Amino acid sequence: MGAKSRIFSSRGKVIAAALIGILVGFGSCYLYYKPQVEDLNMRLSNTLEDLSTAEEKITQLQSELTSVQAEKSRLEELASSLNSSLTETIQKLSDKENELKKALEDLNTMKSRLTAMNETIAQKEEKIAMLNAKISTLEDRIDKIEEAISKLETDRTLLIYLRMELPETREAALEYWQRVKDISTRSDPRLGPLVDEIVPYIDAYYDWRAKMPGPEATKDEIADWLYELYFSPAINYLRAIDRFTREAYLVIITHIEALTE
Repeated sequence: MGAKSRIFSSRGKVIAAALIGILVGFGSCYLYYKPQVEDLNMRLSNTLEDLSTAEEKITQLQSELTSVQAEKSRLEELASSLNSSLTETIQKLSDKENELKKALEDLNTMKSRLTAMNETIAQKEEKIAMLNAKISTLEDRIDKIEEAISKLETDRTLLIYLRMELPETREAALEYWQRVKDISTRSDPRLGPLVDEIVPYIDAYYDWRAKMPGPEATKDEIADWLYELYFSPAINYLRAIDRFTREAYLVIITHIEALTE
């Protein structure tokens, strides 16, 4: 028993010494590692805080990501809709472009037709101008013809008077030549003064005629009477009539020629 007690006592001492050593070592280690542990704890605490903050950020980012994904989906749908609208718009633009090309072709065709029509119109206008000139010439010609016809009608009346026998009395002669002057001046105003040259010799002529021998007169008496005509103012009456008649016929011939040109 005593031996056992000594053994156990020795073991206890060893164990105790070991425990003390362990405790001392542990204490030394504790003292040695305590700052590091505290630093580690602090870092761990900070890390945990950072993790908490990171988790919050992650939660926030996940929420934002969800929103972004939702917005992305909305934008994708919108992009798809826009692509569909764009495709439809492009097709419409293509159709419009084809319509525009056709319209331009039609316009060019119309321009070509219009140019041809303008050329035709210009040619027609030129022909119309020529026709108008011809019409104007014809109108002038017609006016001249109408004037000539009007004058020829007057000339016809004048010819009737020129073919009449000279009046038997001076009163009838004066009336006759006044009528002839009125007609002849309408035919040609230049004939009026020639008639005026006749009128002053009416009295002289009819004075000479009053001396005409009777039916029982001899040839010598008739010859003397006729001879007297050439030495009296009465001859001027006949000469003035002759000048007027020649000029009147010349005027009438001129009017006829103007009508037949």
